[in-house]
Order: sequence, then structure tokens, then C-alpha cells
Amino acid sequence: MESKNGLAILLGSGFLVAFLIVAGQRSQDSEQARAFAQAATWPDIPRQQAFMLIDRYGPPQHISEASMEWEGRWPWKRVSVSAEHPLSPLTETVSCRIPQNKLSDLARYPHGLMADARRGELSARSNREDLNFLSLNLAMDILTDQRTPEQASEYFNRAIGLHYAGKSVPYMDKLLFDVPPFPPRGRIWFDSKI
Repeated sequence: MESKNGLAILLGSGFLVAFLIVAGQRSQDSEQARAFAQAATWPDIPRQQAFMLIDRYGPPQHISEASMEWEGRWPWKRVSVSAEHPLSPLTETVSCRIPQNKLSDLARYPHGLMADARRGELSARSNREDLNFLSLNLAMDILTDQRTPEQASEYFNRAIGLHYAGKSVPYMDKLLFDVPPFPPRGRIWFDSKI
């Protein structure tokens, strides 16, 4: 008798687990459908980026009328797409310790780069991931004194020309530097001695 009760409990708990999995999947599917529906109202480039990101990462953690955001999608600390920037809707952010004395150098590099030393973030905004890779890789060259901001900007323009000529540009393929692990939520990275 005990084995029958044990079997009934086991089967019952198995059904409960299966139900919770299906319910969770339906919830994710409805969130994904909501994200697709929201992005469908956006201009072409943001809409295409949003659809691609939803397919790649699933439903965003944060969604508003004009933007969507995903957190912790390696190597990205954060990925967002915004209808408010129709020509450069894609922003990708990495964790990065930024020396205070390099902020002015990074500010002189004009290719969609944003640096936040206090939060320990480097972000690039454009209309494509490969352009963001290029900007972030060149920003790291600036941070490590391999290029001046002007040299990085010249290389950016040359790399775009090579890319459109069908040439391989490793700076556009992936991040060429190690990304530190994401700091715990709420932790601020700031080190003026770096």
C-alpha cells in the first residue's frame, strides 16, 4: 500500500513539475509575443534589430514603448535596442575598468562610444553588432595606449572600407579583449589609480 501511495505522490509531483514547466514556457512565449508586437510598430532598423535580439536572447528583461533591454548576455553586460535612435538603435555594453585619466581620450573618439568610469562600463551604439565590436576594440586600444584617439578613428574608417571591399577585419568579428565577469548587482567600479 505504501508503495502505491509513494507512486501516486511521485506521479502527482511529476505532473506538477510538468505543469509548472509548461506554464513557464507559455509565460515566456507570451512575453516574447509582446516584445515582437511592440517592435513591429518601430521604424525599420530598430525593428529588425529588435526581432534579431528577441530571436537570439528571448524576451527582454525590460521593455517600454520605445526600447528593449537584455541583461547578462555574455559578453554583454547589457544589450538594448531603441526606436528613439532609428539610425543607430543597438547599444551593447561591457564591463570595463576605465582609468579617470583616459576619459578625455575616449571622449575624443567619435564612433558611438560611451564610457562610464563610475559604473565600469564601455558601451557602443550603432546599427550593427560588428560596428560595435569595432568601436569597443578600438576603445580598448586607446585605453591600453596602443592607439591615440585619432589613430583609432582613422583605423575605424579604414576598417569600414576594408569590410565593404569584402576583406576580413578581425576587429569587427568579436571582442579582442577579455571581459571581466559582471560585478555583483549594485556594485560600482571606480578606481582612479588604474
